[in-house]
Amino acid sequence: MTILANKRALKDGKKTNDVLVTYNIWKALLAINNEYYTNNATFQLTIEGEKKSYRLHHLTNADLQLFITLFKVCNSNGNIRNVNRHVLYKTHCLYHEEPISAQQFYVSFEKLRLHKIFEVKEDHIKNETSISLHNFYNQDTQKPNRYVAVPLLVFTKEFHNLSLAAKIMFFDIYMQQSKKVPVLKRTAENLYFMLHKTQPHHLREVFTELTTTKMRNGKPLLSLATKDPENKKVYQFSIHKSLHKSLHNRSSSSDEKYREPIQAPLIYKRKATFIERVLTELGIGELIHELALLVNCMKKAGYRVIRHALYEIKKFKEENGQFPKDLALAIVKEIRMANANNVLDLANKRGCLKFIAPGLRGSERKDRYFEFTSSLSKYFSLREMDRVFKKIRPLLEQKYLIDFIPEQKDYRGCEELDFIHGIEAVRAAAWRKRIDVDEYEKLEEKAYQFSQMSQVTTDSQKVCNWLLLKIDELETEKKTPYIPADFKLETFILNSAMEH
Repeated sequence: MTILANKRALKDGKKTNDVLVTYNIWKALLAINNEYYTNNATFQLTIEGEKKSYRLHHLTNADLQLFITLFKVCNSNGNIRNVNRHVLYKTHCLYHEEPISAQQFYVSFEKLRLHKIFEVKEDHIKNETSISLHNFYNQDTQKPNRYVAVPLLVFTKEFHNLSLAAKIMFFDIYMQQSKKVPVLKRTAENLYFMLHKTQPHHLREVFTELTTTKMRNGKPLLSLATKDPENKKVYQFSIHKSLHKSLHNRSSSSDEKYREPIQAPLIYKRKATFIERVLTELGIGELIHELALLVNCMKKAGYRVIRHALYEIKKFKEENGQFPKDLALAIVKEIRMANANNVLDLANKRGCLKFIAPGLRGSERKDRYFEFTSSLSKYFSLREMDRVFKKIRPLLEQKYLIDFIPEQKDYRGCEELDFIHGIEAVRAAAWRKRIDVDEYEKLEEKAYQFSQMSQVTTDSQKVCNWLLLKIDELETEKKTPYIPADFKLETFILNSAMEH
């Protein structure tokens, strides 16, 4: 077994296995060089505040090293979950004895992304960034495309010190080896194009490097580099059988021992500890195995909102016998609802609620409330909103409040109460007393909930008496918002903030 002197071994005492590389993605990597002489296209990247241009159709040593890492840390579906470039580079440095610099890594990362070697995916529900290798999985067979177990020597200092042409030559030969074809044949023309060489002595230099440079086991990579006796333009190559015991292992049944998916570091440790404690308190500790997902979804939420969201998840399980199938989506919805209610309560406390959805009822008002809270939450914390509402209220009242002129038909708070005998008399009383329409609607909704819970839906007199009693406790409204059809409070707030 070849022993590596990488950080993974020296720091953590862990061994490194071979790496499984997909053949058709290897060909896609080589294709980066196809337009080297004909296309001078560049891409720009800003690193540490400095913007530079880099060649798009130019395969480098750094590209190959990153390519190897991608296959080492992806899962059996070709995905690298919940990882950003920084975390990936730190993992990259654990495996390679001579890792490339961070700047080289970021340049190669962008180049391989542009060439569609992989795709970066953003999951806004889970607050997760993932990397997915292209053409890794065969959709027809529902299995990974053909791959080869490349020996771990590709992580060594000796392999790093080889020329790029020698590395490409080794990979290309090795990726095509099989038990049935112990010798690989390549034409000179093909080798010139693949290695970017133009003269016979250039090829000889690469052959010499591969057949004489000793690796960690004391042997060179290739044991033979000759011309076909029948066709002098065709070269024959074979690989040292003594290089590594797994060199000729083509079994796909043990691929899990080669896959070493990145374990994303658990950040926001305080919130993780809090979430873990609440899960235990609520009796749903089995969700601790989803802690990373929960932290991602709730990392920006306050502790009270987190507790509320997890409580709702507990209730869901009690009612349905299982947790939501899409746990992340369910949590995000609960957080949004809790945050929205907090914002609306604050707006109501500061006298701004009436300006959000005047004249709207039912689902239209709920949609408008959600639009408002979602928009404002992008710019202000709850504490900042409190100051904003206090400051903005006088401006709103000065500009948009007029004498209170509601119509009697506006006092229809809950259509489920329309069948109650005497409800129209109650609504007429609220109209005569000039009660705030929104506050009256809340009363009817509470009355309906009360009647449902008490199972007295047919007792009209009790419902009406309760409403009349509560009406007397409400203050009359002397003015009401009168605003343009296209008015949005969040826009008014943001414009006012910019002006001041």
